[in-house]
Amino acid sequence: MFPDNWLDKKVVSEYVQRFETGHAPSAVTISLLDIKGPADWHGEIDPTEHWAFCHYLIDGHHKVCAARQAGRPVRILNFISCTHGISTREDIEKAVAASAG
Repeated sequence: MFPDNWLDKKVVSEYVQRFETGHAPSAVTISLLDIKGPADWHGEIDPTEHWAFCHYLIDGHHKVCAARQAGRPVRILNFISCTHGISTREDIEKAVAASAG
């Protein structure tokens, strides 16, 4: 995220008005699922893997800031590669289903 003072306040204000009138602008992310095993573990519970579903905001910094100011959710369009990376398509489908609620 950018610090608020890097964003154009007029643009953020315009998006706040959109949120307040019921419009939900969309932000765009490139996402990836990183699945790792524990490096070292001590204790009773032995996790076999750690899933990190990361979203990198590439467009929509003003929209996300406006959503926060308006107290409204922002829609996010995620682009996730199912053919490049360390996660399988099945893993990605599980992560998407879990994050959908």
